[in-house]
Amino acid sequence: MTATDEFPSTGIACYRGALDDEQMSLLATVFPYGETSRTPVPWGGAVLALASGDAPLMHLARAHLPGKGIVRPVRAVLFDKGEDENRRRGWHQDHAMVVMKRADLPGIERWDRAIHELSTPLLEAMVSVRCHLDGCVREEEMLRVVPGSHMLGRIAAADARELAAVLGSTALDAAPGDVYVLAKAIVHSSHAADHWHRRVLQVDYANVALPDGLQWQGIRAIR
Repeated sequence: MTATDEFPSTGIACYRGALDDEQMSLLATVFPYGETSRTPVPWGGAVLALASGDAPLMHLARAHLPGKGIVRPVRAVLFDKGEDENRRRGWHQDHAMVVMKRADLPGIERWDRAIHELSTPLLEAMVSVRCHLDGCVREEEMLRVVPGSHMLGRIAAADARELAAVLGSTALDAAPGDVYVLAKAIVHSSHAADHWHRRVLQVDYANVALPDGLQWQGIRAIR
């Protein structure tokens, strides 16, 4: 486990074996191989049990979010890189977040299926908690991040590659059950998988509210 006092400067914290056998079994049942959702969806059950209230992932999020605002899970998305869902993502910084519905507000220029472009203050008040259901041990297939890049404000995609070359990057190895907490604004990239699955459940947390008229999509039970 990495020390939480390093997180403000690096934007990275790793918790080895954070998910126990029971939690892993539950997630594996809910998210079988090939069950990929790039569009955030309101899962219930297994995700709520791990991500909200007094659950393990909520504890990790609270430990790494600054300020005293209410910490809430605002998105959950499953990635499974394998034969059927496999592509490379170049260096970039995540700027988008799914909200409940569109609202016409000043300063919001781009909408795509209720995706709101996040401002720098919102990005700084968010973390992503990544739960590894499968191992990731080959460096060329690990998620790569640029430590400290989350402190540099909003970074355009055109500048992210050069930034990674100048500052250097770190590859994040993982065993099944490992959990990473990453600053939402960290610059990162990933390569295509080599014909085996890499399932990652990512839950995004925030401790601030959205501007008037917008609401986080959040995670809720499916009835």
